[in-house]
Order: sequence, then C-alpha cells, then structure tokens
Amino acid sequence: IVPTGIGPYVWTTKIEAGAPTIQPRTIQMGSETTQDQWAVRSVLVDELTISFDDLAAPGYNPFTFEASCLGIDRTPTALTAALSPLAAAMESMQGLYALIKEGTTATAFASLTEIATSFVSFSITTARHLELRVYGGTTDLATGFGFSERMTGEVTAKLKVGAAAKAAFGDIYEVAGGVGSERRWRIAIDGGGNNAANVDFRIGITGVDPDERGGEGVYTVKGELVDDSTLDALGLWTITNDIAALV
Repeated sequence: IVPTGIGPYVWTTKIEAGAPTIQPRTIQMGSETTQDQWAVRSVLVDELTISFDDLAAPGYNPFTFEASCLGIDRTPTALTAALSPLAAAMESMQGLYALIKEGTTATAFASLTEIATSFVSFSITTARHLELRVYGGTTDLATGFGFSERMTGEVTAKLKVGAAAKAAFGDIYEVAGGVGSERRWRIAIDGGGNNAANVDFRIGITGVDPDERGGEGVYTVKGELVDDSTLDALGLWTITNDIAALV
C-alpha cells in the first residue's frame, strides 16, 4: 500500500474489491528457543474481524484485529534477524473515540449523520471462503488455493435505545412491505494529533434486536455488506497518520 499526501499521510484499503487478488506471504513465528521457530509459507488471510467490545468506564476498549489464515506448509526455520516490527510509534484505535454515522445510499459518506451518544460496540467480519487445492502426485501438500463461494461480510453494532437510533435502524429494518433497505455507514475513529481512521461501507440490515447492557436498553443491529459503486468494493478503510512507510 502506498499512501497519498506529504504528511500527514492517507492510507486507503478496499475491503474485498472486484476480482480477488491472491497475495500469499511467508510468516515467521516462535520464541527465542531455536526448537520453537517456524516459517509458514504461502499464507493468505481467509477471515478478518475488526471490532471493539462493549464500552465500559474506566477503559478505552481498543479495536482488535482477529484473522483466520490458511497456509501451504509449516517448517522449522530459524527466525530472520534482519526482520523488524512495524513502526513502534503506532497508536491503538480506541472504541471510546469511535462514532457511527449513517444515511441513505444517495448520501455522500462525508455527509452521513452521526447517531450521537449511543455507540456501544462494533464488529465487522469479512470472509473469502478459501479452500486449499490438493491433487495427486508426489506430495500431500496443497498446490494452490480456491474459493468455495463468493466473498461475504457481516456487521454487528450495539447502540443505546433512543429516538435517533430507532429512526436510523429500527424503522429502516421495519420498512413497509418487508423489503429490506440498504444504508451507508461510516465508523469514524479519532486519534491523537493527525491520527484518524474511517471505515465506510454499504449495509443491508438483516436484524434489529432488543437487548440490554447492565439494565440499559440497547439495539443489536446486524447486517451484511453490499457492494457500493462509489467505493467499488464491499468497504473502504481510510487511515490518516504521520507514517510515510510501514517498514
């Protein structure tokens, strides 16, 4: 990924755009013990979840990333000393500073309306449905990857029950005639200095369930990602920071 700008820098990543691009990587892992050092080759991320748990005070509830991966083979391999971690000055994205904004599919993402003082938790999961491809020959290792179905994405958000949340989510889900409506959402996360992030996507709401959090009424809103022509993808990550290169 190459950022735009000359500082602050803007990094954009499409969530599952168009034809899938297979970009396998080799991952090294283990400890300082020589017998516990490994290399996994031809690794692809199959499923990725980005989320933060129910907010609580005191606490920041940082966003977390959880990935399910597939690889061709794992071998005992000494760790490469020259490899270095990503920039040490990275800042965690905090759920505490996240806002949810929504609107019609005709509304520009930058003009979506914030549902204020209501955001409790959030999760977005994308799945590529990868399968290892194995054929007869001289090895039992897979020789490639394939897809068992089209890529999908699911969203879950929890919000305080209120007039604004009911109008934005409950009433949309209960639309007359039972035809589900698609909406545009933006999850905006503020950070220190120039640091900020947006997650933009179109969602088809599949459920708005009454729930509770410590006796407080909340909505658990569920939906599926829908391709958006403006984004040309199931979603778009935009991250702004002062980092010119990842390594």
